[in-house]
Amino acid sequence: MKLIRQKALLDILETNPKLSMQDILSRLRQRDHNIKGRTFKRDKTDLHVDLGIVIEYNKAEQVYFINREKSFDYAGSKSYLDRITTMKSLRDSITKDPDELKSYITTAEDNHESGYKHVDTILKAIAARKRIGFAYRKYDHEEAEMKEVEPYHIKEYNQIWYLYGRDINKEEFRVYGLDRCSNVLSKENTFVRDTSIDAREQFRKVMGIFLVDGVEMQGITLEVTNRGYINRLKNKPLHHSQIMEEVEPGKCWLSVELVPNHEFYTEILRLRKYVVIKHPEVVREKMKQILEDALANYR
Repeated sequence: MKLIRQKALLDILETNPKLSMQDILSRLRQRDHNIKGRTFKRDKTDLHVDLGIVIEYNKAEQVYFINREKSFDYAGSKSYLDRITTMKSLRDSITKDPDELKSYITTAEDNHESGYKHVDTILKAIAARKRIGFAYRKYDHEEAEMKEVEPYHIKEYNQIWYLYGRDINKEEFRVYGLDRCSNVLSKENTFVRDTSIDAREQFRKVMGIFLVDGVEMQGITLEVTNRGYINRLKNKPLHHSQIMEEVEPGKCWLSVELVPNHEFYTEILRLRKYVVIKHPEVVREKMKQILEDALANYR
């Protein structure tokens, strides 16, 4: 299967970041993929076209490597490839009966609305600089409100898609969960995109999707006092800016630079007593207030 071979190719280049074509073909043969250079180049092109994964050639060193910066969401695309090839391998090696396969493996339940069905319409509107209209119902509201928005960017977070755009009526930028949208339509009205707005960079300053107005980036220091959580945070960092320094067995300092938002404090709560905010004081005090408010519910 082509996808299984492509997954093997990426696995090889993840483990060995720079390899010649001959080394790649040799390692593929070790995984029972006996192909020639033409097939490798075709797979390289297909990965770029189908999944946005870029494998480049360094002429000076005569090696191939994965260019994660040029790739479109490398981690997400690779995760998708891992998932479908794993299921295919399981069906081929264990059983072709889907009912029997269910007794061997449980996958994440995905029966909630993610808003993915609106992504194509919105992306086309973004590219064409067209406004979109939709009905939007907040979680705490019974009735939907009609919106007209200049779309700038979409982002997936925790299996839900979000739109970042300028609300025409409120004349301000907002984030909308696409799972709460209906009747999403592209309008004929065009708009001039504000080139000073870099939505991707704004989202890089926070965890998740909540953008906080009027709050500066903070250098935040955390103390982690559990070996399991230390290893977990090494494997899955809190934020792309994360730096860890182990000071003794079972204890480390962790630093991030971001705008502390709702998702940041929620994640710290999820890490329980083993992760403590040490600096700055304003972030530490905010966390203390959240804990005190929660404790008040149990008194």
